[in-house]
Amino acid sequence: MNTKEKNFVSAVVYLHNDGARAVEFCRTAAAELDAHFAQYELVVVDDACTDDTVAQLRAWGKEQAAPLTILHMSTYHGLENAMNAGLDAAIGDYVYEFDSTELCYPAELIFKAYQTALTGSDIVSVCPRTVRGSSGLFYKVFNAHSQSAYQLRTDAFRLV
Repeated sequence: MNTKEKNFVSAVVYLHNDGARAVEFCRTAAAELDAHFAQYELVVVDDACTDDTVAQLRAWGKEQAAPLTILHMSTYHGLENAMNAGLDAAIGDYVYEFDSTELCYPAELIFKAYQTALTGSDIVSVCPRTVRGSSGLFYKVFNAHSQSAYQLRTDAFRLV
């Protein structure tokens, strides 16, 4: 008997002119969440998209069973401010933070991050195997001069 997790989870997704990729990402994330959780919500933040991203997402949302909330930023706010607005709207016991609709990891890692959080981790960061050269260089220099005990790197998404 396959029982779904009872914790309510939110997935906050940042959007800025992502078009069809946004719909495909949300479809994939929703399928993964639906497979493992009894209740979840999708909160997408429209950071002043000027293309058809929101229209495509609305059309997809009509066939989606779980709640889909679209937050519209009236002007471009940038990733951090837009994500903060999405996090304020999220009501989940656990909250996924997707800064990008680029799916550079297997979708199964979405649930594996949750399983890791259950072992006592407050924040679970999923990092891609490969990163852009500029990002790798930045973190290499940062970590070399940081007094932190932790080595930072680019992450694909987080669960808090």
